[in-house]
Amino acid sequence: MRLSTPARLVLLLYACLLLFSIQGTPLRASRSHIGEDQEFIRLIVHTEKPYSDLAQGIEDMGGTVTVRYQNVDALAVTIPAHRLGRLLASSGVISVEKDMAVPLPTPPGEMAELRTLGLAREKVMSPGTVAALIGEAPENYRSYLAEISGASGVW
Repeated sequence: MRLSTPARLVLLLYACLLLFSIQGTPLRASRSHIGEDQEFIRLIVHTEKPYSDLAQGIEDMGGTVTVRYQNVDALAVTIPAHRLGRLLASSGVISVEKDMAVPLPTPPGEMAELRTLGLAREKVMSPGTVAALIGEAPENYRSYLAEISGASGVW
């Protein structure tokens, strides 16, 4: 029996997610309405807004929607590991990826060292001086925004 290309892709995605969930440390949680400890996995589910139907389906699976993203079409969810296949087959799911913390990169050597700015005390303006200058452009100030938009008086 030969599988169609979409079926093979779904099967491959499921296998990859299963491997990633085995490698990471799963979230162990207890749900009172389930009555026993289960293994939970944290995922990012890419889907289109509105999220209400899919969010309800996730809760019906025993999962929790932890974040409803506003600027990207996605939900952060925690679901029982054994419900992953059901989630992948859910209507509206575009893609699923493991939710994990991504650390910030470490800056190279000298950039990581703390150092003072080295400003001369007489060059630092007082808050009152700064407040008086707001709205006034410095001499020879060229505004990129004014140049591309044709606007005048941009500061």
